[in-house]
Amino acid sequence: MSRILLFLSLAMSACSAEEQQNGVPTDLNIRISQAPPPPPDFSKPSRTDPACQAELQQARAEARQGQLTYYLLGRFPYASDLDTLLSEQNIGFVHEPMPCTGEGLCYAYYMDSVITSIHGFGFISRLKHAAHRRFLSQWRTRRYGPGDADIAATSSVGDVNTYITARLPRPQGWDPLPKQDSTASFAQRQYIGGEFTIDSTGKIMGIEWSDVNIKDSNQRHLPYFRREISRLLHTTGPWQPTRLAGHRVACYEFLDVTLNPEL
Repeated sequence: MSRILLFLSLAMSACSAEEQQNGVPTDLNIRISQAPPPPPDFSKPSRTDPACQAELQQARAEARQGQLTYYLLGRFPYASDLDTLLSEQNIGFVHEPMPCTGEGLCYAYYMDSVITSIHGFGFISRLKHAAHRRFLSQWRTRRYGPGDADIAATSSVGDVNTYITARLPRPQGWDPLPKQDSTASFAQRQYIGGEFTIDSTGKIMGIEWSDVNIKDSNQRHLPYFRREISRLLHTTGPWQPTRLAGHRVACYEFLDVTLNPEL
């Protein structure tokens, strides 16, 4: 009798091992075929629409290969933390902060149903709570965004972009006429953009330049403008630092300085 029980135990263990391969259940095709379609009322996705049908087909094919993706719809400050936690579960991540068009909803809902089928109800909710805790726990070393905090950083000069634009000297030879876009019929303003960091004490730490829209004839003035913008920015401090969950934290703010505001 003991030999029979041992044989049954080994057989059951073998079946359990066969039911999963690389963490993906082998009955996934059955689960996928039984997964419910997306709800009909969220932003009015129609399951009969060709675009929705294509999304469902794509989601079904990827899920059968064990390629799962979670869509986060809406703005959540812990999105990057959720991405990290999902990657540990071999689940891809797409964040749509402003899901205005409805594109991807059918794909997203189908993937949700498959992820729930595999990992259980409440799996994503638990990961979101863990991501939020991770987001808050790194306040000593993390640089937060303008919309992440409870209380945003403030300067005594008010809006920093307005302040700098009004005080920025234009160099000799500067052409203030708008930049004409060769691919459009409208004129574009000339500007310099980027972001700067304010540490937890309210000190400005530096500028990372990014967006630039200047006429070719004005390109030679770019180093000058960057120096002057940096100089003016440092006259706006010290700042009242950002606060998150009662802590003073480092954050970044955006720069968008118009170079020809007179037009």
